Amino acid sequence: MNAITAEEFFRLYEQAIRDSDVDLVSKLYADTFMFAGPQGVQAVKKEDFLKVLPRRKEFMKSAGLLSSQVESVEATRLCSKYTLAKTVWRMSVRANDGGEVVTTNSATYILSAVEESFEIVFQVDHQDLAKALEEARGAVTKVIPDAQDH
Repeated sequence: MNAITAEEFFRLYEQAIRDSDVDLVSKLYADTFMFAGPQGVQAVKKEDFLKVLPRRKEFMKSAGLLSSQVESVEATRLCSKYTLAKTVWRMSVRANDGGEVVTTNSATYILSAVEESFEIVFQVDHQDLAKALEEARGAVTKVIPDAQDH
């Protein structure tokens, strides 16, 4: 039995991504993992993934991403070794008009039990994240007038 839950694992993952903590991210992925999205599926070596993380953070920032938080985790134990985790991420994006837009994106993971934790062995993004950010940036933010303006 794992010492942490899938929910706790994704809180660590959220923190590692937010802080650009490459050492912690390294502990959360298997040496080789599968990544799938709208463009297809590919095997990824952890060492290659870790090399692109700093550039990925800069790209996300330039794409308008302000923050990303785990909104929900629905975990199903598949067997003693593997857990299926369906996640929803809440993302705050700087819109082109200067406002802030909140959007949600989904991803599904297969986690492998490793010692007291898990590691990601398969990640499926349910949408093209760059395209989703671009669409969110194009949204018109609504200004809600203060009560004193009336």
